Amino acid sequence: MMGGEIWVESEEGKGSKFHFTIQLEEGESKENIIPHSLSPLTVKPILVADDNSVTREVIARFLESYSFVVKTVKSGLEVIAELEKGEEEYQLLILDWHMPRLNGIETLLALKANPRIQTIPPVLLITAYPSPKNGVKAILTKPVTKSSLFNAIISIFNTNSHLCDSLQAYPSEELF
Repeated sequence: MMGGEIWVESEEGKGSKFHFTIQLEEGESKENIIPHSLSPLTVKPILVADDNSVTREVIARFLESYSFVVKTVKSGLEVIAELEKGEEEYQLLILDWHMPRLNGIETLLALKANPRIQTIPPVLLITAYPSPKNGVKAILTKPVTKSSLFNAIISIFNTNSHLCDSLQAYPSEELF
């Protein structure tokens, strides 16, 4: 088996340990697959907008587990109000595409048309529907996993990343 070994050590009443070895060839090195440190990305907060409280909480917890500072709101209107205040310089907006009153795309268009908002951070759109791109930096399909969210964020801020293209949908196939 791949030039390796597999064996088990078992003791009744205590359990088993499974071991294996394999021989692999050295892979090709790719620079900037993942930044050496996420700390430069964790300085500015991320604004998350989703009308579903469970989804907001899950995304916030995923982001916080990577040491991101997170603020959550429940609508596109709250996103606009938050950016109009100008109290925080957000590094990323994570918008649900399907929200009442203003969906994610409509929120982005309203931000662009608002003269009181000078800077719009990159936008990561989360959707369970066909993927519109309309000015968003990346699209993440539901259900969102911790790893798919991480990959999408890395692709947005790491232009030399080999993880994915800058305008790619990230399917979430595994749930943790």
